[in-house]
Amino acid sequence: MYYRCYICRKPPHGFCWLDPNRFQSAENRRASFKRFCPKTYQDIHYQLHRKEVDVNRTDLEQKAADSVLISLADYVVSVGVDKGLGSYSKDEIAGLVDTVLESYHCALQELYKDEVPF
Repeated sequence: MYYRCYICRKPPHGFCWLDPNRFQSAENRRASFKRFCPKTYQDIHYQLHRKEVDVNRTDLEQKAADSVLISLADYVVSVGVDKGLGSYSKDEIAGLVDTVLESYHCALQELYKDEVPF
């Protein structure tokens, strides 16, 4: 199974977290397993967990995904609205992916600007 950093979603560098209160079953342990890039991100998660702050990532991810639509629309217009995705060249698809990922990452940075040192 491939994990991403729980905070920044990049490939992690080895730090992890298991919720000690969820050791009753293997399924609970797997559900509580999280990986992190630097130890700082693990510390942030631990502090939020200690304060019983539930980070609802789906709301933040949805906001970031919604903000991508404008950039995505601009890119599609520049390639050609009448051109189907199946007709895109390899470079056009790479540009589409880059546009979406860059917009999404920038939106997450803005949403987490006070909490995570990007």
